[in-house]
Amino acid sequence: MKKRIIASLLTASMLAAALAGCGGSTAQTADTSADAAGEAERAQGDPATVTEKETNVSATADADLSGTTITFWHSMSGVNGEALTALVDRFNEENTYGITVDAEFEGEYDDAINKLKSSMVGGSGPDLIQVYEIGTRFMIDSGWVIPMQELMDGLKKRELDLVLAFKPIKTDKAIDSRAIFSNRLAAIVNENHPLARLSSIRLSELERYDLILPCKGLQARNAFDYLIEGKDLDFKIMVEVNNVNIIFDLLHRSNLVTVLSESPTILEKGMRAIPIDAADNEMDGCIHILKDAYMKNSAQEFIRMLSQSTSILANFALKDILR
Repeated sequence: MKKRIIASLLTASMLAAALAGCGGSTAQTADTSADAAGEAERAQGDPATVTEKETNVSATADADLSGTTITFWHSMSGVNGEALTALVDRFNEENTYGITVDAEFEGEYDDAINKLKSSMVGGSGPDLIQVYEIGTRFMIDSGWVIPMQELMDGLKKRELDLVLAFKPIKTDKAIDSRAIFSNRLAAIVNENHPLARLSSIRLSELERYDLILPCKGLQARNAFDYLIEGKDLDFKIMVEVNNVNIIFDLLHRSNLVTVLSESPTILEKGMRAIPIDAADNEMDGCIHILKDAYMKNSAQEFIRMLSQSTSILANFALKDILR
């Protein structure tokens, strides 16, 4: 339990610097001991409130975290790997709990997933692992991840302070969702494809091409299915794949077209991303908080840290809730 809470905090810290370049992830924060003590003091004289807070107080309030090591598997190399290493080093130097993060590069995303499959059989997997969007199909089926809706439900029950995730398709009046970076769906083709020269493309134009799509249940596929819902469109879906490397390999070798979020494709050599010109074509990464709810000091501090990220500063819209 202790390591799960710390891992959640670390995930949130990593996402603060990496969200703008990633497909989509979720994270949650836990109370610090100072927050727990402050809330217990404010709750004195109100037995019902005390009971609720006792349920929400994190195990970090009483646990001795000194000597705890969090194993973090990632697939970030080059400049991104250097940035991640700098983040981990900073965390190890500055955290006051005696926690050490052991960040281990595991090769390509597929390599990391395959190693995870092997390690989990013996219960020796990492505390945290970075997974690319296409790899989430395996994670969903494995039962090792928490669905976004469960996180939102936890937020409404005041079990969580905040959630980092994509903007939900259906809004919830009880939740305040603030965009911290923007992304959109795009048609992805190789650089020699006839579509590569276009600056945008309509959904109806995609009907003329053979498509290779991510499997149903993945974020990009969910967004695409939502985008075409109720429209009289007939797409030629040739194959569905849950591995982005296979998709890119097939795109390099053919005139197939896929639909993915635009931002991760920018770094893929030989690929072109053509934004889809359609209403509601947005995949905003958001920070979700409960409306009109007290915000703990730890959550406030995390939001301040998030606001200092140069990659999302231009889009940041949470400063009005900071005390």
